[in-house]
Order: sequence, then structure tokens, then C-alpha cells
Amino acid sequence: MKYDLITTSLHNNFAKDINYINLGEWCNIKSDGKYQKNGHKTLQYIFDERELLNKKQVYLVDLYESYLGQLKHNLNQLHNTSYNIKFWRILIGPWLKYFIDIIYERYNCINFAYNNYNIINTKVFNYKLENCAPQDFSEFRKEANTDEWNHIIFSEIIKFQSRKFARCSEEIKIKRQNNKYLPRYKKIIKKILIYFNKLPINKNIYTVNSLLGYKDLIKLHLKLKQFPNLFDTLVKPIGIKNRIYDKKLRAHIVFQNHSDEFNLLLNNIIKFYLPKDYIENFNDLKKSAMLNYPKKTNVIYTANAYSYDEVFKYWVARSVTKSDSKFIIAQHGGRSGISKYLQSQDHQIAIADKFLSWGWKNDSSNKIDILSSYKLSKSKKNLKYEKNGNILIIQPTYFKYFYCNLSMPHGPQWLSHLKDQILLIKNLEKNIQNKILVRKAVRNNQIDVNRYFELYNLKNIKFDKYKSFTDSANNSRLCIVTDNSTILLECMTANFPTIIYWDKDYYELSSEAEKIFDSLSKCGIFHYSYTSAATKINEIHGNISSWWNCIQTQEARIKFCKKYCYSNENWLLEWSNYFTKLNKN
Repeated sequence: MKYDLITTSLHNNFAKDINYINLGEWCNIKSDGKYQKNGHKTLQYIFDERELLNKKQVYLVDLYESYLGQLKHNLNQLHNTSYNIKFWRILIGPWLKYFIDIIYERYNCINFAYNNYNIINTKVFNYKLENCAPQDFSEFRKEANTDEWNHIIFSEIIKFQSRKFARCSEEIKIKRQNNKYLPRYKKIIKKILIYFNKLPINKNIYTVNSLLGYKDLIKLHLKLKQFPNLFDTLVKPIGIKNRIYDKKLRAHIVFQNHSDEFNLLLNNIIKFYLPKDYIENFNDLKKSAMLNYPKKTNVIYTANAYSYDEVFKYWVARSVTKSDSKFIIAQHGGRSGISKYLQSQDHQIAIADKFLSWGWKNDSSNKIDILSSYKLSKSKKNLKYEKNGNILIIQPTYFKYFYCNLSMPHGPQWLSHLKDQILLIKNLEKNIQNKILVRKAVRNNQIDVNRYFELYNLKNIKFDKYKSFTDSANNSRLCIVTDNSTILLECMTANFPTIIYWDKDYYELSSEAEKIFDSLSKCGIFHYSYTSAATKINEIHGNISSWWNCIQTQEARIKFCKKYCYSNENWLLEWSNYFTKLNKN
């Protein structure tokens, strides 16, 4: 049978005399997140067979290293600089790894479709490639999960492979948000903070986005005998002027010829998608970093500014390569040490002088130090379960498209993950179902979860309206965790009754974590199937405390916490001692 390929949900107005086929489940999700089948056959997701992607991990890392080296040469020539590979790894590394992995996934989706079905045509909207370059990594992350961005990428792959397509006159553009206007009084406050930020009294240990509470941040700085760095939490990433796309400038970005088709595809499109902060805006980036940050500091610490804050990244890259500053990155959430695949963790360890974990170590790196988690130390005090409260189900953020190589559901696999939650609920006794409260992810979800629950006749399920997870938990008797997230660590640290359920095919565990999770499985905390989880909840519902506080359950929980949830009531003293020692060495 002959087919026309539908690449995204932007396709509509289907002809009655043509057979259509959806490239993926994302074609059935409208821009408002509504899941609504368009009536056409949908291809199986190629990476449902996870090993196909997992076997390519070394290949993709090698590819990343190759392009990083070539871009180092290209960008140094372009900007008349001589920065080393570490500088460019810090600055462009997050974008480059994400981009290569995303394009590889999209490339394989297209190949799978054409290799397995007789596809004779597809619609390609009108677009301009020069409009595809984002300003920075953050803008890229948002755009890579939009239909417009993905339609253009799929179209570029189809064109590159010289496949037949029908050009549509309708033009599409990647939707971008304008920078919000900053009121005058906030501009004044920002200038004052930046002024104090640059004073020599702040030069020893410098923090940016430490994720500490404002008051505790001040306490830490005073403990370190230095003026508090208010810049840490009160000033968002410094914005710079976004200049016009320069086609002539980007023409200088060239790569080595290669016989591999995927390499040739990357050679063809990378220059169009490189963020402007690395090309057109680079001099502004440099000036802003020198204007807003100290010229020299001994220790630089962050929890997550290493990925999204371009001005900070430039300053760090220059400081560690030119001034020998020590760069310290701390674990800031779940997955770390537990997931078998986690590219952000690999990147952090690669660029940091020290990576601070919440209890685990990695035999392959001597950069990892263990330091108590500030967040978990607070959660231990704040989370208290309510004996007669709700049964809280925690959902992850669902994305329509694959965006990052890590151990979790990719792209359309969200469908299976969400369906399993629904089947778990349906396998609960009716009186227990009435106590279910579903907490959707705080970040913008690309899937209308409410609508999906309705499709399975669960219209009466309650959705959480509390703003904070703490409030939700403190009104619940049991937390069902369906994702390898920070909330899992918070619950276990606070000794909060918890059931963990996820599909082992999606949430691959590290070899060390497998042993720990085996103990959790034996006592009924951890489950690989929704039927097993539902059976356990039905069993313990009448007396959750008895099960949770029994010796076997508590021993397994404590074993888990020692490995992944190190907290300390006296974290302030521990932290100040650690950074003081680091500053002296």
C-alpha cells in the first residue's frame, strides 16, 4: 500500500483518496496538548526497542567529541581566539550533545518509516532556515519540543535524502517569546547587585544559582567570612542583545567530509542551528561576562547554571582556563547515580573540578565528592504524612518529542507510561480510587493529562491544586512515585510512605542502583508492574504505617538513603568546612 507521510500535528486537511501514515504518536497531539487521533495509522516508535539506541551510546559520544573539536577550531578562527577544548565544552557542550542526539533520533524515525513502508509523498511547509537559529541553549530546549521546529527538521532530513515531497505555500515560523520588560526599579536593583557582585570581598568562593534559600545563602557566605553574594538568587541570567542572523559569518563553519550519511547530514545543518550566542552575539557575551562578574575568583559553585546561563558559562569557561579557578557543580535533583544513562551528569563531571553528589560515587571518576543535600535536609523536616489523607500520584513532565538521552520514556513512550498509571488506578479497590490525587508536573506539560484520563473513563479523578509538593504530601498518607525524580529522594529522606512504580525498560538502572532497588522490591516499596504496585496498595491501605515502619521496609529505605539521599541537619557547618578547605588547597 502507498502512503503519504504525516510528520507532525501541523498536517491537516487530509484528502479522502489518499492513505496517510503518522510518523509518531506526536502527530495525534494538538498544539493545546489535546490527544486526539487523526484517524490514520501510526508507526511504531523505532526506539521502543531500547537497545537500538543504547547500543549507539559510544557512537554518539564519539560523534559529539569529533564535532566539539571541529567547532573549537571553527569558533576560535571565527572569533580570533585560542580557547582550548575545555572552554568550548563548557560553553557549547550542553547544546551540542542535545542537538546531535535529537537529530539522530529524528533521522532514525524518518529512515524507519521509508524503509518499512511504501511512502510516496509528504507535505513540507514553507520556512526559512535562517529563522531556526535560537539565541541560546534555553531557547533551543523549548523549541526542540514544538511542532514547527520538528517539522522543519524532518523536512530537512527528507530533502537531504532526496525523497519526494509536496511543497506547501503556507509558511510556518518557530514561535518565540519576547523578553519581558523589566521595570525601572528592578533595573536599578539589578545594577546595585551587580556592583556589589564585583567587589573584591566576594572573590574567594563565588556562587551562582546555588538553589539555597535566600536566608541560608547569606548564612553560608557569612560562615565563609565573606560578603553575601546577593547576585546568586536575585538576578536571573543576564540577557544580551540578540543580533541578526549572519549568513556570511556562518559560512565559515565547515566540517570534515565523511562517508557516513548521518555525519553528512550534521555537516549540512549544524551551522543553521548553532545558537546566536556562540556566533553573532559572542562579543556581547564576552563583554557582558567581563562587565558583570569578578575578574578573578578561587572557587565557582553552581547547582544548574552550567547548562542554561550563557553569560555565566562564558565567564566560568574563561576563569577555569585562564585563571585556574576551581569549578564545582552540585547534584540538584533525582536520577543522578541511579540512572544507567544520564548525559547531563556525564557532562557535569567532565567540566567540573569537583562534582558534589548526595551519597553515591562512581568508580570511573575521582572528581566526585559527597556533600549533604541542602534540599533533602530541608525536606526531612518539612514532609509529614497525614494518616487519613489522600493517595498522591506524582507525574513527570511529558514531552511530545525525544529531547535528551537518559533513562526515562522517550517521545511517544509517554503514552505507555501514562496508560500504566491509569491501569494502576483501575486495579485499585473502589474505595481507594476515591482517595487518589494526581499531581501533574509543575513545568509546562505538553500533554493534556486530564483529557487522557477522560478517554479511559476516569473523569472523576481529582487533580492536585496545591502549589507546592510539600503541601500536597502533608495532606496525603501515601505517595506513588512514577518517575526517577527528586521527589522520590525527598520522600525516602523524610521517611514518608512511598510506593515506586516504573517500567524497567524505560528507567534503566545503573549496576549499583540495581542492587539497592532489589532490596526495595523485596519489601514492597519498588515495583516493575502496575499490577504488582496496585496489589501492594490494596494490601497495605488499611494500615500503611504498619507496613512502612516494619524492620524489613525501614532497613531497605535506610540502605537507599545512605547511597542516594545524604542529608545533614548541620549542613551549614559541613558546607562551610568543605568550601573553606577547597579554597585553601
